[in-house]
Amino acid sequence: MLWATGTGAEIMRPMAAPVLGGILIADEVIDVTLPVMYNGWKTRQWRRLQAGRQAGQGAAAADAGTQAGTEPNRATGAERLDERGR
Repeated sequence: MLWATGTGAEIMRPMAAPVLGGILIADEVIDVTLPVMYNGWKTRQWRRLQAGRQAGQGAAAADAGTQAGTEPNRATGAERLDERGR
């Protein structure tokens, strides 16, 4: 339609240019932009998941340490009052 020379070509040519441009741009958006955006979204999800797992492992290691007999020094109620100065 863009390069037509026959009857009605002078009417179709102005409409064909934006149509062709839109088809080419839509093709690039679908083939390039959307996969890049999807990959970025999934990468952020994966990083958040890994950060949560690492935080959970740190808490599990702390719990394992208290179960193994390496319980932290816990002050009694009277010692806590003395530390506060009351």
